[in-house]
Amino acid sequence: MLCKVCGAQIPDDSTKCEFCGATMENGEITENEIDETKVIDTEEIKEIEEQDSETVKDEKDEIFDDNERRRREQMQRMMENKKKQLSEIERRRNEKRVKQKRNRIALIALICAVAVAAAGYGTYYLLQNINTENNIAVTPTPSAAVSLVTPTPSVEPTPTQSPTLNMTPAPNTNTNTASQSGQSWSAIGSASSSGSSSSGGSSSSGSTGSSSSGSHSSGSALSSGSSSSGGNSSGSVNSVVANAKASGISSANIVSQLSVGGEVIYNTGTGRYLMTFVTGNIKYYANVSPGSTTEQIQYKPYTITAAPTSETYNGNTVYEISSMTNYSGNDYVLENSGTRLLTDSDIRGMSKHDLALARNEIYARHGRKFQTAEYRNFFSSKSWYKINPNYNYSDDNSNLNSIETKNVQFLLNAERR
Repeated sequence: MLCKVCGAQIPDDSTKCEFCGATMENGEITENEIDETKVIDTEEIKEIEEQDSETVKDEKDEIFDDNERRRREQMQRMMENKKKQLSEIERRRNEKRVKQKRNRIALIALICAVAVAAAGYGTYYLLQNINTENNIAVTPTPSAAVSLVTPTPSVEPTPTQSPTLNMTPAPNTNTNTASQSGQSWSAIGSASSSGSSSSGGSSSSGSTGSSSSGSHSSGSALSSGSSSSGGNSSGSVNSVVANAKASGISSANIVSQLSVGGEVIYNTGTGRYLMTFVTGNIKYYANVSPGSTTEQIQYKPYTITAAPTSETYNGNTVYEISSMTNYSGNDYVLENSGTRLLTDSDIRGMSKHDLALARNEIYARHGRKFQTAEYRNFFSSKSWYKINPNYNYSDDNSNLNSIETKNVQFLLNAERR
């Protein structure tokens, strides 16, 4: 049967509508229940459904809008973060570029400063070394084994200009120049240091001599004697000078030989003055300046380097002196180190420092330039020391006579003990 309230189909024996809840008694609805029961109109249901649909739609739209807003906010934050990151990257790049630019400028400035300093130093070095000898870096040290004879250097061109030896006495035109008392003589060639200078004697340079070794031995006359102090030596030296053989016509070079001064004579044939000196018991002739006297050189020890010329005197070759070292004088650490072999008694009590000074003094006599400040200052204070612009730095011992070479080794061995 049909419910009279809601019109729903219900079983015939039902007492209550399952749909609207109306109670049925004998097929009739009670009044109370009729009053409480309300029949829902279909239009109303549609309206309610439409309202519900609109509400749901509004709710959905609101949820979508909220999600969209959040998405947009998130995208905005992401864009801002990205911009910040890009800005930070650009800032770091700019800082790196600025730093690299500063570094390049600093490097260029440093290179320029080094170039200017090098140019300045080079200019200073050139100015300091114009017309001077080569600088040598170290103090000479002889080899462990010293030859018993003077080494034989390579041959150099024969000099063409005579060394000028300045003397204080006036010229004398006599064949045998008279002695003049009270005068001391100091002379060097261009390849040696000066001797002991005194009372107006001075030195000047001569030409460069040839350096090949001659056939004569070193001055044996002084190998065991002592250094002359300016007066005449007695005994064997006088006899050696008097009995020396003439050199004759010779083409041999005299290389750093210990010699004894003889006499000064006037060559009437050439109008020049000649000096005689004895090396290895052979008498040689060499050109000197006017004003030289026999008394100034006689019996005094020298180390002489000379080369033969085309001139002759009484059948003997005339030499040009390029190096002449005088041992007369004082103010030496070891005065006799150039004229006789040293012994242990000569160096007893000397410190290693004094031994080093004595060893370098041998080189200083020949005009060696020292780069070590201590030696340079020490020898510069000596009256006899003068730098030799033609000193042979490639072989220090070639500037020495044979006695000096042995004494250098003797002193070096004493330093090492």
